[in-house]
Amino acid sequence: NLRYIEGKGKITSFLAKLVRWAIRRFLRPWYWLDEAQQWHWVMVPYVKKVLRREKISTIIATGAPFSVNYAAARIKQKLSKRNIQLKLIQDMRDLWNDLPNYSFTFGSQRRCKKSIIYEAFSYDVADHVVTVTKGLAQTFQQKTKTPVKVIYNGFPGEPTTKMVDGVGSNVKNIVYAGGFAHGRDDVLLVFLQRLKQANLLNKIFITIYSSWNIQDMLKKQQVFTSNLEFRNPVPYEQLLVSIPNFDFGLHLNGLASKDALSTKIFDYISVGIPVLSVNYGDEIHSFIQENEFGLSFSLNDFPNDELLFDQLFKTYSLNDSTVLRFSYSQIASQYLNIIK
Repeated sequence: NLRYIEGKGKITSFLAKLVRWAIRRFLRPWYWLDEAQQWHWVMVPYVKKVLRREKISTIIATGAPFSVNYAAARIKQKLSKRNIQLKLIQDMRDLWNDLPNYSFTFGSQRRCKKSIIYEAFSYDVADHVVTVTKGLAQTFQQKTKTPVKVIYNGFPGEPTTKMVDGVGSNVKNIVYAGGFAHGRDDVLLVFLQRLKQANLLNKIFITIYSSWNIQDMLKKQQVFTSNLEFRNPVPYEQLLVSIPNFDFGLHLNGLASKDALSTKIFDYISVGIPVLSVNYGDEIHSFIQENEFGLSFSLNDFPNDELLFDQLFKTYSLNDSTVLRFSYSQIASQYLNIIK
């Protein structure tokens, strides 16, 4: 049974909002960790109240943002001092301090050390750490003695079926939705350069839903063509309605987070279109191939021109039973096994 409880903060006055803005604006170089840090003032007391009222025995904290994971660990620790037992599962979808944008290259050493301490504390207090790939699990297990388990990402609802027919097709329509952080812009650039080298740029139409401005970079590298269309981001529900009209869903894994398992993969397969992944090989490359989710091109071993054409213009269909294994209804049972 799922219940959604909405909590409303009490910090509504203009003065309180001004103080919070000042902390975010002027104290950031010495204090700031992430956006969720400012939630603590309201979130921690409210969550403790809900836990007592609803008699909740287990909480799952999902990051990023990672201050949520730290807040959950603090709540568990405070309740344990009052002999209230709470099981905590830290659900880590990405790296924490190992990510370049979380290593504070522009900030103080004090802030960096503080964040590393927060990360170790969040894992050590937890009963379990859950993450989405074996590569991430190895990184997290090096930081804590708390057991780390791999549970893959997934999608809500039931999947739909679609066959992508490459026979007789002169062009392929590809969609990408999201940002280009952690080196994803570099991966897109290499992919477009490879298409240009194989004389396939005029046969590939790519629609990109993103707020990122990378057009100038692509123009400078001479891979920006009329076949690239940039659109403003749209709501998630609207996106799921639009992407089934495309032949492939583009997935880019940047070098800074090459072990992450993007939810885009599961958004694509849930609406019946295969994935076209460009990555650095290893686990993500194998994951897509083994589950027959579509195409996976490793930058470390890109196919030659002829093979690239053959793979892009062949017929693809997703295996319904394989896709169904990644629905939330199936994944939920794996969490239940941990909670028991």
